[in-house]
Amino acid sequence: MKRTLLASASILLSLGAMAQLPVSTTPSNKNVVLEEFTGIYCVYCPDGHLRAEQLRAANPNDVFLVNIHTGSYAAPGAGDPDFRTTFGAAIAGQSGLTGYPAGTINRHLFPGMQQGSGTAMSRGDWATAGGQILTEASYVNVALEADIDVATRVMTVDLEAYFTANGASSMNINVAVTQNNIEGPQTGGSSYNPGQVLPNGNYNHGHMLRHMITGQWGDVVTTTTSGTTVTKQYTWTIPTDINGIPVEIGELQVIGFIVEGQQEIITGAEGPVTYTVPAGTVLVDLQTQNQTSTPADYCVSTITPKVYVTNNETNACSGYEVSYSIDGGAPVSQTITTPLAGGASVSHTFPAAAISGGTHSISYDISPTSSTELELVTGNNTSDSPSFLTISSSVSATPKSEDFESVGSTEMPTGAYTDGDLSNFFTVDISYLSTSSTQPVGGFGQSANSLWFYFWNNSAGKVGSVFFDKIDLVGKESASITFDHAFTTWQGTNDKLEIFVSEDCGSSWTSVWVKTGADLKTAPEINQNNSFFIPGNDDWVANTVNLDNYVGKEIMVKFTGTSDFGDCLYVDNINISGVTTGVEELFSSDLVRTFPNPANNNVTVAIESVKAANVTISVIDVVGKVVFAQQNTAINKGENQINISTTNLESGVYFVTISENGLSTTKRIVVQH
Repeated sequence: MKRTLLASASILLSLGAMAQLPVSTTPSNKNVVLEEFTGIYCVYCPDGHLRAEQLRAANPNDVFLVNIHTGSYAAPGAGDPDFRTTFGAAIAGQSGLTGYPAGTINRHLFPGMQQGSGTAMSRGDWATAGGQILTEASYVNVALEADIDVATRVMTVDLEAYFTANGASSMNINVAVTQNNIEGPQTGGSSYNPGQVLPNGNYNHGHMLRHMITGQWGDVVTTTTSGTTVTKQYTWTIPTDINGIPVEIGELQVIGFIVEGQQEIITGAEGPVTYTVPAGTVLVDLQTQNQTSTPADYCVSTITPKVYVTNNETNACSGYEVSYSIDGGAPVSQTITTPLAGGASVSHTFPAAAISGGTHSISYDISPTSSTELELVTGNNTSDSPSFLTISSSVSATPKSEDFESVGSTEMPTGAYTDGDLSNFFTVDISYLSTSSTQPVGGFGQSANSLWFYFWNNSAGKVGSVFFDKIDLVGKESASITFDHAFTTWQGTNDKLEIFVSEDCGSSWTSVWVKTGADLKTAPEINQNNSFFIPGNDDWVANTVNLDNYVGKEIMVKFTGTSDFGDCLYVDNINISGVTTGVEELFSSDLVRTFPNPANNNVTVAIESVKAANVTISVIDVVGKVVFAQQNTAINKGENQINISTTNLESGVYFVTISENGLSTTKRIVVQH
């Protein structure tokens, strides 16, 4: 039956539900074959995966899973993998499914449980239907086993079916090949099956249909009378990939089932898989797993890569090369000559490596150094750390300003970082948001870009943050944040904007400003489906947040949006400023005011000074260009008002700076003609 080669070694690897030959001749109950219809964009499909796995775990050796990626939720978008097969659509089509996830238990119709008029059922009915099938007598037993020639990648499947009673006049034998541990995206994975989410955020797909060796509907058997034994052998040359998805020979399972026609599955079984290797070689299975500690704060400048290495095979690996790469850069390698026994694990720590500000990930790779040691599974040779954020080691001086004009849509400026699970929070302009509008979406309509929190398309509870490099308030006696925002509510929802400050590089945060729902609102609700809020010039509000509690310190500032599945929030013209120690000997920064703000043709700078002095007054645009300067301006002790013409200034954001003897204070103004 199974082939043997003189110059070869055959290794039995698979354990668990093994229907080895010869087939049993003792009458038995039916086994369950659950064909689950799923897709990477289906939110609730991970819950289906979990329920199917629970049914299998509760009935070991009696339940077999075939996950079929098919339908619109499985059609890949740009850059996503295609897990579909040429067989899935027809199998799903005959089930009569009306939604996803769906599944059939032995392709049997369970009245009252079906989604529509066919055999497909929603995930809540699988356990009940499966339990019913397991109590029913089967008139046929199935057993199979497979061997893979590692050198040629040819799989040979031997299958036997024994009829303990008369079967249908014509039946089909089906042999399905599934694969475990396929990494890829999956909507809803973290919410509904978090145990399958990998450290890098991808999803670990299992029981995925890769091929039907016997074709779409199986191999026809016509002799089905009691006492008949049917013997079959099938071969398949395993491709290196299907639709670009690698086919790992060490991750394959083989499931055989016998069907009345193409509809009613009577029973099924999974067979063990063995491996034939060339003479003089052995199989090893090296696996890497990240052990690098995520930084405790954002200010680290080095990282110490650490990786856990396991040999999953029974044969020892005589030596290997293990390496890491930060953000896809040049790999750093260690060659290990100490053998790693079968089933053994060991940690490897690399020297600390320098990192700069930004989002980072560490990738690991491993391979045996001996040409006589063959890798059974290559997909687990690589692994990734969770991504982590660091900020620049430099500290920004005040004023620290960000108007989001330096980058295009969907980008973030240098020194600004995003974190969280809220999708679509980045810089936008009107061309990204609308094809029918030309109005700018910067603050008060005076600039092109702003920061955008897309609560409209994010479920309640989703959170996203933007934070900035460390800011120096050492030597300051007063400090504040000013910013503009525009927002409207959607049918009573309570989206939230909150500002936090950290004194310890992000290890902990303190809330300094928060508004939600109606308190955050700056414009009337739209209340039109498919029409999210885009602000007009009059929909903006200017805000000031006092930071006096943080003077004398180095701080980080974070803007956090929390979705309540409402509308859109826009934030612009963020300015973090501090007043230098000593300038209060001249005037109190709390009593330096500018009005009106926004200004049209004139702006007044009001100064309450503690003594008479000569000061310099400058107006600076957002790129640092001085557009107005008035030196040796005499001010008196007490209240002073200085008028500045803004008629010739273009509309936009400016900073008015009052300085004396090298000390200064700055106020932000908006010119709006």
